[in-house]
Amino acid sequence: MSRYHTRHALTRALGALSRAKRATALLAALAATAATAAMVVPASSASALSVHAIYLKSNSRLAIAAPNKLTDGSAAQLKECNTGAPGFCANDANMKVSQQFVFPPPFDSNGVLLILNQQGLCLTNRSKGGSVTFETCGNTGTGFASQHWIPGLGGVAATMAPGSIGFTLQNNKTGGFLSPVMQPVNHTPLTTTDGRWTWGTSS
Repeated sequence: MSRYHTRHALTRALGALSRAKRATALLAALAATAATAAMVVPASSASALSVHAIYLKSNSRLAIAAPNKLTDGSAAQLKECNTGAPGFCANDANMKVSQQFVFPPPFDSNGVLLILNQQGLCLTNRSKGGSVTFETCGNTGTGFASQHWIPGLGGVAATMAPGSIGFTLQNNKTGGFLSPVMQPVNHTPLTTTDGRWTWGTSS
């Protein structure tokens, strides 16, 4: 082998080694991220999860929904569920596709969670009193603070499990509670306020 080819082979070998080291470091970083961000739910595992509606306890005809033509940044709203079975939105059989949310919601160690609709967009609120929207989950899938919600009831932690007695949802960034912008009717947009509206999960 000529001196040129020897140098060229050595350069390629060193380049491959460098790439391998970078790949190893990247995999280690990703593993560390996954270990500390337990709320990440890979899309490939979505088939192991279930979907339920999140409905208004004071009016079980209405549940949180996306618009029919959903895009990144679309406003969240309340929509009437189907009425083919008893129980309105409290019954899984009545929820529309636009009202389907992934359960169980992914949690982190601090009890905050992502509320993911069936298309994988996160419920988001950037300012108290501002719009609640469906947006891509930031921060490599773990979500920004504006996409983290804390379930509670009467000032203490609560569960969002299907059939639970109810819960409020407080945004981790703004401190506001998920609320309709006005007296709730079909297609009422959502916001965050100091008022504590109670929600339920269909079953």
